[in-house]
Amino acid sequence: MQPSTILDYYFGPSGPGAALAVAADGREPHFQCRGVADLATGRPITADTVFDLASASKPFTAAAVLRLAERGDLDLDAEAHLHLPCLEPSPSGRGIRIRDLLAHTSDLPDYLAEGMFTDPADTTPDSVLARLPAWSRDARPGLRFDYSNTNYVALAWLVEEISGVSFAAFVDRELTAPLGLDSTFVLDAETSHRLRTIDGALGYRDDGYGLSDYALSDDFPVTTVGDGNVHSSLRDLVRWQGALFAGEVLAPKTLEGMLTPGRTDDGGSFPYGLGMQVENRTGTGTWWGHGGSWTQSTTLVGRYHGAGISVVVLSNETMAPVERLSRQTLAAWRASEA
Repeated sequence: MQPSTILDYYFGPSGPGAALAVAADGREPHFQCRGVADLATGRPITADTVFDLASASKPFTAAAVLRLAERGDLDLDAEAHLHLPCLEPSPSGRGIRIRDLLAHTSDLPDYLAEGMFTDPADTTPDSVLARLPAWSRDARPGLRFDYSNTNYVALAWLVEEISGVSFAAFVDRELTAPLGLDSTFVLDAETSHRLRTIDGALGYRDDGYGLSDYALSDDFPVTTVGDGNVHSSLRDLVRWQGALFAGEVLAPKTLEGMLTPGRTDDGGSFPYGLGMQVENRTGTGTWWGHGGSWTQSTTLVGRYHGAGISVVVLSNETMAPVERLSRQTLAAWRASEA
């Protein structure tokens, strides 16, 4: 199977589909797109179609925080309540550090623990903020890795508190605009108008049990930022990956910290750095990246370190096998180069 035909195996030309890119160091990226962004109009998916990245937004949030750390505006090992009083210190044990939020060792509950079964009233920024004092007082940070979207909502507020601008404005000013990522933005109340002007993908689920009976995915808007709500295109994400790993976004030492597996207070290691999954995969070696899945999309944005290859997969079919697609793309690329 060649890289140029992988999506054809999974998606038809007139149903929901995907945008896929493989970018090898020193080579022009290869793009493949299949399917449509909107079944009602037949608008095709292209390299410029904008997808909701869901949790693949988290590396952007981490990069924003690490930018502030590089400038000396914050200390990753300082307790977060120094900037965010809502994260109250625990009466016993140490408080939650900024590094704990980045690495998911804060012990804060996940406000989206029930996924799309979560009560919508519990997913608003005000609702999360109201529960943080009690959650932080009960937390025992540093003891274990426990993935929690709450951490990254708090980090977005941290960026706003220190920078004095909205999280969306900070990401635009510091990360996306300098790189020319014109299709990449944080969706919040101030930027919601952009949804009317972009070539955006609508999300679909398959109700046909393999017979391709597609329906619009149930809408479950989440208005928090930091943990998700970055929107971007395939073309922009290839540029983002290249810039990040070439040291254009963060200094080399900072990037190294982002990509190093985290450790608990007792020295135990886990496969997550600072806003980045860090995994050793059989047959592919070290992989750095992040996946995401929500009502509008399923995404996987990552780099196979040993091969020097980034693979980006964005799909508007909510159960798309993005990890399998990524691995098959790497294997096909290697075979084509052999």
